[in-house]
Amino acid sequence: MIYSMTGYGRAIGTINTLSLQIEIRCVNGKSLEYNNRLPAIYNEKEQDIRKRVADKLERGSVQLTIQRTDAAANNFTVNTQILENYLQSLQPLADKYKQDSAALLAQLVRLPEVLQNNVQTIAEEEWNCLQQTLDQALEQVIRFRVQEGAALQKDMERNLNQIAVYLVEVEKLAPQRYEKIKANLIKKANELLDNKELDANRFEQELIYYIEKLDVNEEIIRLKNHCSYLLEQLQDAKPGSKGKTLNFIAQEMGREINTIGSKANDAGMQQWVVKMKDELEKIKEQTMNVV
Repeated sequence: MIYSMTGYGRAIGTINTLSLQIEIRCVNGKSLEYNNRLPAIYNEKEQDIRKRVADKLERGSVQLTIQRTDAAANNFTVNTQILENYLQSLQPLADKYKQDSAALLAQLVRLPEVLQNNVQTIAEEEWNCLQQTLDQALEQVIRFRVQEGAALQKDMERNLNQIAVYLVEVEKLAPQRYEKIKANLIKKANELLDNKELDANRFEQELIYYIEKLDVNEEIIRLKNHCSYLLEQLQDAKPGSKGKTLNFIAQEMGREINTIGSKANDAGMQQWVVKMKDELEKIKEQTMNVV
């Protein structure tokens, strides 16, 4: 079982008159790339929140947003000096473009440092609520990732099956090449020697050496093993990060396929090699979205 790096989760927690809304969005990332938008009151808990997210999500580009609303309390004051500075700078533009002053003021209070939070520390009860709500959002992300991961696994298994089908065709063609190669070599050698008789023993020795260099049996065996290992990793039920392992196996598969192609010396075999490469590229793209 694999997990996709793509995910989304949202949860709402309430305690008395306080409401917390937490939203988590995840996309691809090489490691854990974490960004957040938190109310200032939670700055002291930022490291704890980051660790909680990292323990659950492991990899991906994660955007965490927390909105805090207290219906009963007036926790904010207006910094009138900063507000007046903004107003002096922007009022001429509002007049020039005939914008309503009331609308301008509504926009100004949203600018940085105009509203300042009077609450300096977070109460234990609120912190517990925040942790529980965060865990709920993270669980939604994980469920989303599991669903996406199942789709990725299905696609990669289908690609692996196609590679196995094409590899069977390569195995059929591999031994047939030798007679073609032998006939072509004899023909070329006779042309170079003006049809004089060849030293049969020496020619056979050179032919064996040449054919051994074109032998792809070892590459076929290793490619089969890599395919089996990749499938084993896809179907392994143990949780944990597997994306880097899958990508490494895919790279090893690519080396074997490329070597088969370089040794092929046969148009028919090359066509199957190209098809295997196409399926492998799809697998590589998919591993980039696996946790």
